Amino acid sequence: MEQDISKSQIILSEIEKMLKEKQITYNVLTHLTWVEERANGKRFSMSEHIRALIYSLLSNNRPWQQIEANIEKIDEIFFEYDKDKILATDADVFIDKLQAIKCGNRNIKNQMNSLHANIHKLERIEKEFGTLDNFITSGSPIEIADLLANSIKYKLNTLGLALAMEYLRNVGIDATKPDTHIRRILGKNRLGYSEQEIAGEIEAIEIIDAISSQTGYSASKIDAILWLFCSYDNGMICTEKPHCDQCTLRGKYCNYLAYSLSNSMTDEEKKNARFGSVLPDIIVKKSQCAICLHNKGKYCDVFGEKPRQYASAVINESCPKRMDIN
Repeated sequence: MEQDISKSQIILSEIEKMLKEKQITYNVLTHLTWVEERANGKRFSMSEHIRALIYSLLSNNRPWQQIEANIEKIDEIFFEYDKDKILATDADVFIDKLQAIKCGNRNIKNQMNSLHANIHKLERIEKEFGTLDNFITSGSPIEIADLLANSIKYKLNTLGLALAMEYLRNVGIDATKPDTHIRRILGKNRLGYSEQEIAGEIEAIEIIDAISSQTGYSASKIDAILWLFCSYDNGMICTEKPHCDQCTLRGKYCNYLAYSLSNSMTDEEKKNARFGSVLPDIIVKKSQCAICLHNKGKYCDVFGEKPRQYASAVINESCPKRMDIN
């Protein structure tokens, strides 16, 4: 994965501007406060680790907005994360109370039925390492998340890699949660950091870490900026069906329009197409272009022939000639 450093900086800066225009700021995200607190020397207790685990579980396959709106009620449901009180309470009590405030998810029964076992696992980890903080800082975030998600000895039930990364983030570890929004925007059809349409979980984490090294932004901050930009309850710009008309990245820094256009072309159109460009400084390859989005219905006569409409089908080269727009 090779990306120009200035490109990543520009992308993040542009997204921050768009979020600001919508009066959305990542500073309100609590986990960023926890990351800052750990950086300033805070140590997290067993109770705070249990809270982190439960928050991550509740975020599974659902929007966060309803959870956030009921966070105080959730804290009360779990006795402010008093370990002994939680262990003394049947799972069905938590399930019923969470569903009553519409904060359940498709896996909530398995999650709550596994909660006692997961807390006991945390107790064993604490005994082995002295503190849970010693354990989660004994390796890189992805190494610890992998242990929590996949190892026999340390695995927490119902916790996959993405939720394990969120758990770590909720106790102040500078980490990325590779959820659907993050993996999609990093894919080849969006910002193009991955060669896959949807970046893999580990790949997404590695990409964010690389961008962090390039730009000086923390991984958790990059994650927050991208997530706010994509999520339905916040920026609502680069969603599953993106609102490209609201996005200043379209064309030059994002591949979505070109790929969408390419996919709409027939084989005959691709065969007969010649040179072209979707937007300045973006794609073009011989024999792979058709309708030009940049011209917006006008024509390009850069080759001195009968005016044609052009558009690229593959994003892999700079435009060989800047189009003259009539």
